Amino acid sequence: MLHKPFSLLVPLSASQNYSLALLTRGENSFQKKKLHKNELYKYFDFIRVVPYKNAEVIKKFVQDIGFDCQDVWVIGDSLKSDINLGIEIGAKCILYGYHHPHYHWIQDHESFALGSFYKVDNLSDIRQILESDSNSNSESRSMT
Repeated sequence: MLHKPFSLLVPLSASQNYSLALLTRGENSFQKKKLHKNELYKYFDFIRVVPYKNAEVIKKFVQDIGFDCQDVWVIGDSLKSDINLGIEIGAKCILYGYHHPHYHWIQDHESFALGSFYKVDNLSDIRQILESDSNSNSESRSMT
């Protein structure tokens, strides 16, 4: 079950006026089964499954849920399909070095980033970055 890591973000969402959104790439019915099996629906305000990700897909998702791209955080485990696309739309970005204990997932890696971003190895570090940003900027932010 994947729910424990995401539960670390729930207090932040409630206390800092964040909305939690999930944009995931994959075959729709397969991804939805994984979301239900891992009880992820309860942690996110918005969820969308898409067959592919590019900057326009992410930008449309952000706009559809009522945010401006510069007001969101893109948090992902791929420099290529998460971080660089987030930078391209003008979002703040965090690369999450996720390591699953039961399998090895090989991500599409880029050798360089299109701009600056944070890098973390656990979700508690993400909370620290968001809380620090929230303290320096009083506007609400969303995470995708």
